[in-house]
Amino acid sequence: MITISGCKICLFGKTEHVNTTYGKTYWKAVDSKKSKYIQDYTKACNKEAEDAKNQVDAIFEQLCSRGHIPKEYFPQARMIQNDYLEYHYNNYVKDPNAKDILRIGTIDEIYKRFVTGSYDKPPSNERMVKACALYIPKNGIVYNYDLNLAFNRQLGTYKPFYFERCMTNFNLIKITPVITKKETICDGLMDVPMW
Repeated sequence: MITISGCKICLFGKTEHVNTTYGKTYWKAVDSKKSKYIQDYTKACNKEAEDAKNQVDAIFEQLCSRGHIPKEYFPQARMIQNDYLEYHYNNYVKDPNAKDILRIGTIDEIYKRFVTGSYDKPPSNERMVKACALYIPKNGIVYNYDLNLAFNRQLGTYKPFYFERCMTNFNLIKITPVITKKETICDGLMDVPMW
């Protein structure tokens, strides 16, 4: 089939493609009366999420510098274990057997496996040192090791996780617009001489 488009000929017709992109995410109140408070909720949740992240950082700093989590950190550590670590295991760990690891051992053992990504066995001292270099740099230099990236990726999801849960508690829903755009591509384009 030949389709003429201006001064071009599509020798083999046209192909339509649909491109999907995502717009900027925003929050919407389930109850329209609360819409005017979204900025206040966002500010409050940002502060709560930052405070929660600082708690997590403090727990891992203690684990990495002392080799264990001090008892005064246990309440926060247990809350994070029951909340975020469970979320992390359920959403990011592919091995279904690894999910049971969350409930095995002392709180120190559970956190050590989490920080090193050793879901099936106790981590080696070397692996622990390398993972902890993110928090306890040697001579001011963060150890350049892939576990740093994995660890940062694991903990990097905590603040957004906490923020989203906080916003949901205010009865808000997260909206991500889906934008679809149709494109027509000419198959076998050929110039047509002008007469």
